[in-house]
Amino acid sequence: MKESINKFENDEESFMKISKRVTHYLEQKYNGAWICVLGRKFTANVMHETGYFMRANTENYHILVMKLKTPEIIKEPK
Repeated sequence: MKESINKFENDEESFMKISKRVTHYLEQKYNGAWICVLGRKFTANVMHETGYFMRANTENYHILVMKLKTPEIIKEPK
């Protein structure tokens, strides 16, 4: 992933392309809904459960990936 990120230019359109690729890959491999945030420098404070969150960085970029936990459907008693 690091090589893919570093080969793109530092513009918003490139960040969006990488984010979409990462999101698509994760959705295909692990199912569910994923969010990928990529940028030069940012911070985030995110409540998460183990296994649903990843944060990493390269020399110039930061990446934040989260899997959305879909709520279970609550059935009303009859």
